[in-house]
Amino acid sequence: MTQANVGYFVPFQMQQELAKAVKAAGGRGLPLGSRLRIVFTHESPSAGGGNPRKEYSVTFTPVADVTLAQTPPAAVQGRQDSRC
Repeated sequence: MTQANVGYFVPFQMQQELAKAVKAAGGRGLPLGSRLRIVFTHESPSAGGGNPRKEYSVTFTPVADVTLAQTPPAAVQGRQDSRC
């Protein structure tokens, strides 16, 4: 699979959640074609009394899962029947 060299600024708290999501999905990095869903969930007070910390929820779907999710159900069913 082709890797794209694209840079994005990702805040520290979001980086932590992103790393957890990729690890939980068994991934290593962000290959082209994968899906990433990042949602701002809430703010929590900062320890030093400054601006509140922004908290995020991140969902990572690897390339193989994205491809399977886009396959029509009839095609998936047909593949399952041919293996039996």
